Amino acid sequence: MSSNNLPRHHILSRDEFLRNGINVNDKCNICLEGFDSTHLPANFSKGGSCHHVFGESCLRNWLLSSSGNANKCPVCRCILFRHESDMKGNEQEAEEEDEGDDDSYESEEENNNDPLLNEVTDIERAVDIMEFLGEQLEDHVNCGLPIDDSHLEGIILTVIVEYGFVLNHSFRLSNPLCIKMRGIMRQMLAAINANDGKLAGGGEVWVERMGDALGWQL
Repeated sequence: MSSNNLPRHHILSRDEFLRNGINVNDKCNICLEGFDSTHLPANFSKGGSCHHVFGESCLRNWLLSSSGNANKCPVCRCILFRHESDMKGNEQEAEEEDEGDDDSYESEEENNNDPLLNEVTDIERAVDIMEFLGEQLEDHVNCGLPIDDSHLEGIILTVIVEYGFVLNHSFRLSNPLCIKMRGIMRQMLAAINANDGKLAGGGEVWVERMGDALGWQL
């Protein structure tokens, strides 16, 4: 279907687009530092890729790293290229991880003591977190980006990094806390889609729901 045939409510007015449709990127989404002549902004030129912006040196370091996600966008996990590593080794590792998932829940929860996930006690910080999370979801919806569980995990990790907590690289989609958080995010996405791309009520409305799911002591 061409853009000319889209329902009118899918197309923003000029004022709405000028107000909400332009993102100004002033910092790298990896190191969270500002850009300058030695830290130039860069994104992906491949068609169909996302439009997240990073410092060029940070981005190259990420893509050349040994991380299992090094072939994906650091934020939304959009796949950029195939791994050159031995596929059999990867398949064996994946099988071992799957077999150990059930036994690792308890140890994962012990290793994932991020205040963002289960130790938030300050109401203002909780509201800030939910407002930032809402903005990330709004950006994905309004940019027309696909949103599956891996993308939601990428958004969760972005929130953790934004609030200055140590990123735990063992954080998995199978983690019970991640599953609970994704459930609330799905509800937020439904609310955004029903409200022309904006999260009705802002972060305050969603603090109680997320707090109940993650055990925040507010």
